[in-house]
Amino acid sequence: MATKTTTKPIFSGRYVHALDPKNRITIPADWRETDHDPYYIIPREKTGCLVAMSPGEFQAMRAKAEAREGMSPQKRRIFIREFYSRAERCVTDKQGRLLLPVDHCKKIGLEEGVILLGTDTSFEIWNPKRREESQPVHDAVFDEMADEMEL
Repeated sequence: MATKTTTKPIFSGRYVHALDPKNRITIPADWRETDHDPYYIIPREKTGCLVAMSPGEFQAMRAKAEAREGMSPQKRRIFIREFYSRAERCVTDKQGRLLLPVDHCKKIGLEEGVILLGTDTSFEIWNPKRREESQPVHDAVFDEMADEMEL
């Protein structure tokens, strides 16, 4: 049985998983903190993935919106309204599986397989075909930034 740790997991790596008939995916063991980790799942149709955040990261998004300079109060309210209304709270089961919302899966086109991508404080759930289509652009940006940062 996993126990709560004092440090938050860093979501890193790339994992290919099946999406079972009940829309469940298995979260990698090194991404889990407890037996029943909660995540907030938000569809990002523009990028073609679902974003999964811990409750702490989810709450921090409001503070980021509030602190954003140059954003009108109306835009801020709209963003906050849409952000919270689109998010679904999901909890892993004892086997580390996360039940994804059906509507979110339909919006992104998740059917059988998924790719999980770590993004530090959150992770993304991709349709493999959409991820493959976006890979050349992502590779080019990564290579450019890696050169600039002397990686």
